[in-house]
Amino acid sequence: MSLRAAEAGLPVTGLALWEAPLGDPASTTQAWADEIERLLDADDTENAMRHYMKDMPPEWLAGMEASPAWPELASTVAAYRADARSLAWAQRALEDGTLDVTVPVLAMYGTETFPEMPVAAASIVAQVPKGTEKEMPGAMHSWEPGPMAAELAEFARACAG
Repeated sequence: MSLRAAEAGLPVTGLALWEAPLGDPASTTQAWADEIERLLDADDTENAMRHYMKDMPPEWLAGMEASPAWPELASTVAAYRADARSLAWAQRALEDGTLDVTVPVLAMYGTETFPEMPVAAASIVAQVPKGTEKEMPGAMHSWEPGPMAAELAEFARACAG
């Protein structure tokens, strides 16, 4: 969503992205987003959440489903509708070269992560004139707080001028 906001001209002075989940073909990403929309429109939040998490480690979903709070956890997928739309938009913009973001972008990923995360960061940086790719201490979609805070503070200072 933040890439779309910056492209739309909202008052954004820089974007710090963490492990942007991009990389599948745009048609696949759009079909994934469309299925989430369909399931949400049918008020099938449990299957919408399952579909949203289909490419994530299976143990993440299994842990959620094993929780007595599963119905409530699944209902939060309604908030991910915009996320699915923005991921489909971003993947399409990366593929067709229409990503038009002029603010500085820091695309970060962890030292131990999913293989597509560094590839996605490189793809974003390749299309953003003020893009920087950075590997950070962290594992599997989480980061180390100290180094992340330092990196974000430095990036914010640079964006502020």
